[in-house]
Amino acid sequence: MNEETRLHIEADTHEILDAAALPSNFGTFKFVETYAAADNAVEIFKYESTERHCTIAAYFDETTSEYKVRVRCGLNDWCLTKFFTGSFERFMRRLRAALDGLLREFEERGSKKNFFVEQLKLSTWDYGKNLPPSIDDFKLFVEPSAPIEITNGSFVVINYVDFARARDLVIYYNIFSEEFSAETRNGAHTHLIDDFDAENLSELENKLERKLVDCIKLLDK
Repeated sequence: MNEETRLHIEADTHEILDAAALPSNFGTFKFVETYAAADNAVEIFKYESTERHCTIAAYFDETTSEYKVRVRCGLNDWCLTKFFTGSFERFMRRLRAALDGLLREFEERGSKKNFFVEQLKLSTWDYGKNLPPSIDDFKLFVEPSAPIEITNGSFVVINYVDFARARDLVIYYNIFSEEFSAETRNGAHTHLIDDFDAENLSELENKLERKLVDCIKLLDK
């Protein structure tokens, strides 16, 4: 994206953004006005929490001519489709109405409940309560008792992360397929793995017991 386009977006949105009077902070999240261009997007502003390893960013996507919200929590990165719109004024109305709840969801992980996930009884899963807090350089970032909802009915239920080297293991649960799946990431490279494919907690527990440590040690090489 060229500088002329970035300046055009800034001129079109700055007055509306100022009028929205967004809070300067929410818990550990801090508001930052950026207007930073990268590839085909202009990030307009973001709420960032270094303590939570989380960023919620508002941006303009030149490829679709829409304003969007992108969330990055740990190494997980996704967009919230309910905010997609070509009008910044409409975008800000939607976002302003949802902002407190959205920030609270990531400031107080586990505060947002989902009926289908609750049926799994992750919060009372004994094995999940006793997962090792770290394995080598990988820290347990997402625990089963506080899963993160991402997109298309998927939730991150377990996430071990090495932030220093941008590597992780993610285990998902999808409420539509009612199955667990997993992937590993190493920098920009993502690999789907079948080591933790499971249809219920008992099957997942068995696979975690046998494979979790070895899987992470392979990532740590």
